[in-house]
Amino acid sequence: MNKERILPHDLGSRRCNIKTKINEIFGELQRKYLEDDPGLESIQRNILLLGRAKSGKTTLKNILVDPRYQSVGISLCSSTVKQMTFDDSYNIGHLKLNIVNVPSKMIDETSDLNEINKICVEFGTVEYHLICFCVSINTGINEQDIELFKRLVEHFGNGKIRPNLCLVVTRSESKDEESRETILDELENDVHFNYVIKQLGRGVYFSGALNSQDWHRANEEPLLDQFRTIHEYRRSLLQSIMTNIDPFVMKIKTVAMVSESAESGLNKREIIQKDRDLENTSQSESIHNQENQDVWSQSTEGIDPRSVSSTSIFK
Repeated sequence: MNKERILPHDLGSRRCNIKTKINEIFGELQRKYLEDDPGLESIQRNILLLGRAKSGKTTLKNILVDPRYQSVGISLCSSTVKQMTFDDSYNIGHLKLNIVNVPSKMIDETSDLNEINKICVEFGTVEYHLICFCVSINTGINEQDIELFKRLVEHFGNGKIRPNLCLVVTRSESKDEESRETILDELENDVHFNYVIKQLGRGVYFSGALNSQDWHRANEEPLLDQFRTIHEYRRSLLQSIMTNIDPFVMKIKTVAMVSESAESGLNKREIIQKDRDLENTSQSESIHNQENQDVWSQSTEGIDPRSVSSTSIFK
């Protein structure tokens, strides 16, 4: 039996048609979103993206800006960023979003995590409303991820980072509700993941992007389904980003670190004072956070982890 052969110009035409339909869906969803939230004042938020190579950090950044972004697909060579990037003033409706993306080489077991703090000072951004630890559903969550997570939490301060920390499971554009529930059960019951669960004060989220193979083959129905799912993931995450919560203030280890950023235009006196304030309150914060270890028993700012597509996988 001969398979139907689709000519290149036919594929191009079909992709144009799919793109038009996606734009129409996006427009409808955006109008609904604006109707749900009329007259909102402009707000600014900073987020920090962390995770090992190929965890989907850069794709997540692009999806937050525009959910119509198409993934580049899987290759033997990682497309991971080589240095920390600071993308400022993305305007998403009434939200002005600043995104700092930390490359995997800066958080591995041989790296000096103080370099993250130093570069953030140079960027002029030491306060973060949401810190996203990213893992890919393709590679799963393994011991390396858990050890890396522990190292980052210890560096930023046990308990201090928790109110602003979330897990984002990327490349999940094709997961349905049943799959998410199954993965959530696995997450809640995995003994090795218990430490991570207790640190996720902002819960667990999904993210994804339009599949490159489906786009190449012009598979209309899967792509339209993926886009609706991606848009909902994005909306859930943006709602968390816009929640009125005090930002995590990154601790500055030394005054010398601040002085090295003389050209950044920072108010160094204010940064140093924040560092001292954090040091003075660290003991009381530690006691307070010990009383609030169970992330599932309390919803941060009224957010139920299940209502924002909580999930995880293990490998």
